[in-house]
Amino acid sequence: MKKLLGIILFFFSFFGTFYAYGSITGTDRGEDISDKDDIIDNDIVFDLDPFVISVIIDGRLERTLNIAVRVIIPKRLESDFAKNILAVRNIINRDFYVYFPSHIKESPLVTDLEPAKEKVLRSLQKELNLSYVKEVLVRYFYAR
Repeated sequence: MKKLLGIILFFFSFFGTFYAYGSITGTDRGEDISDKDDIIDNDIVFDLDPFVISVIIDGRLERTLNIAVRVIIPKRLESDFAKNILAVRNIINRDFYVYFPSHIKESPLVTDLEPAKEKVLRSLQKELNLSYVKEVLVRYFYAR
């Protein structure tokens, strides 16, 4: 019993030390640094307010999705994008409401966000003539 307790305490102390070292040296910040390296200096990241999508299948509420979206645009066209922000939000909201019920009906356990992002990007480029929108990113996705 004492050996088992000693082994458990050893593992907790080892992993606690490892975690503390990572926190002090800042090795957990690698994701943020790599994300910023991918964005060119002439681009700006435009964060939109989160969307709440109610997925209704066969007349009943199947899931509620919380999705935060980020759009990458050239810095020089930020004011033009800001003028169209309501139309942008409407298109994103519409595309999400169309995509997620059909997708969840087909595969309820796996949510693939790539087709939804591509659909939103195409819609923004075609319908609003926002050909300068470089990428649509999902900051977070939460399903209840």
